[in-house]
This record gives sequence, structure tokens and C-alpha cells, in this order.
Amino acid sequence: MGGEEFCLLMPNTHTYDALQVADRLRLEIENMQLNGITLCLRPTISIGVTTCYGAKYNFEQLYSFADKALYAAKTNGRNRVESMLPPIYIPATTTLKKNYFHQLIS
Repeated sequence: MGGEEFCLLMPNTHTYDALQVADRLRLEIENMQLNGITLCLRPTISIGVTTCYGAKYNFEQLYSFADKALYAAKTNGRNRVESMLPPIYIPATTTLKKNYFHQLIS
């Protein structure tokens, strides 16, 4: 996407699976052996993940969520995976309100 930032699109991937892939990638980078190169520090990677279901968000909107998650990963210590999910819109219906009220009472 620019400079040292890359984007990986994984269609039809659930949030849990996307986080697993991101963490496996992070661990692979962290444990990377670069033959012939002497490093003072181990390479690391910070990753921001977002997912959504349906077509409610376009690429730019999803990229914004992933970018915010990436900066959270950097702020929270680097070499980590953070996620930020878009809000889920569920229209309130009387049925949902009754079910929620019933759950509160029980």
C-alpha cells in the first residue's frame, strides 16, 4: 500500500481465522533466519486486521479500520496483531426488544 505497508485480502475469511493467519505470519517474521546477514535485532511486524460480512463497506472503509488497528498494534508495543471491526448494524425490532428485555429479567 505504500513504503513498508502491505495489504492482504482474504475473501470469505472469518475474524478468528484472519487473526490466526496474521499471528502465524508475525511469528514467521519474528523467527526468520536471514542467511549471510548479521542483524542486531530480530525482524518484527505489526499487523492490523479487520473483517466484515456482506457488502456494507467498500475497500477504502475497510482499509481505514485495518489501518487504525495497525497503528494500535504499533502504539501497544509493536510485533503484535490488533483488530478493529466495523460496527454491525442490526435494526431494532419489537421482537428483538422483547427478547432483550426478557433476557434482562431472567
